[in-house]
Amino acid sequence: MTPRDLSRRAALVVGTNAVEIMDIEEYLTLCGWVSPAIARSFGEAEHLLDTASGAIHLVIMLLPQAHPDAAAFVRTCMNKEIGLIIMNGARTTVLAGQVIMLARPFVDTDLDDALEALGLAIA
Repeated sequence: MTPRDLSRRAALVVGTNAVEIMDIEEYLTLCGWVSPAIARSFGEAEHLLDTASGAIHLVIMLLPQAHPDAAAFVRTCMNKEIGLIIMNGARTTVLAGQVIMLARPFVDTDLDDALEALGLAIA
């Protein structure tokens, strides 16, 4: 991935589970990120990526990988060089250096490790 200005870290959470979304939002803000944008569908997420006023540095995907639009959305994130955490993995895996798959259930230390692997951890 190319170097980015991370002074104002922005994230997008894509999912429908309100508890997971609130947990991730709280985690990110406590880690110094701005409150993340929330999308409830891949279409809404694509729109937010295209119209964001600033750079999105991280996408956390909570929607199923089996969704017909999931693969195209992952490609979009990769093409835009956005770090991506997919929360549907059967195990934790690093893919292509900018995609992390995390197993459910996850804990904050899993997110810590994922942000570190993506080069997005706050020092």
